[in-house]
Amino acid sequence: WTPSEVTCPICHTKNKFRTIMSYGSYVYGWPSKFQMVYWPSTDESSVYTCKECHLSAFMWDFEKIPADKLEAIRHSLQSTTVDSREYYTEIPMSQRLEVAEKVYGSLDKDDQFWSHFYRVKAYHLAREKKINEAAEARGKALAIVRRMINDPSHAGQKKELLVVSAAMHHFLQDDDAAKADLKHSLAAHFENSSYSA
Repeated sequence: WTPSEVTCPICHTKNKFRTIMSYGSYVYGWPSKFQMVYWPSTDESSVYTCKECHLSAFMWDFEKIPADKLEAIRHSLQSTTVDSREYYTEIPMSQRLEVAEKVYGSLDKDDQFWSHFYRVKAYHLAREKKINEAAEARGKALAIVRRMINDPSHAGQKKELLVVSAAMHHFLQDDDAAKADLKHSLAAHFENSSYSA
């Protein structure tokens, strides 16, 4: 990680954040893979929060808020509070992700996004020992993934989705359902029409 200055698209405050300098394939072997959550989403630096208006979003989205959504997000931020801290990583991830959830709620995100978001949220809630809240987030991720599994438009992703579903079932203490998902995933084939043969 390296320090960087990033301007908030909502209030134009200059913030000091951290950006990725380098990484290797080893990040895909870390235990979070069993929750289908990968670095940098597992790192406390990955969710930026503006020190002034509290805009919170994943680092790769923070400066890319569509202009036509700025007012709706500005309005949603009026009812948010986070701990006042010197540096954004000192604010608990649970608080930053709570604000980010409101922000993304204004951005018309799809099921793929929300499935990932709630897995990331659960991961950080669990790290903060907020077990019930983590289970609630995993339940949301699971419901979204099950909907995607049953949606014919996601047929090519069924293998991956079943593995995600199995992970969520496992962390929700339902290993029988997790094993059933993994068994079904063995027969599924990954397909993506945008890939060339």
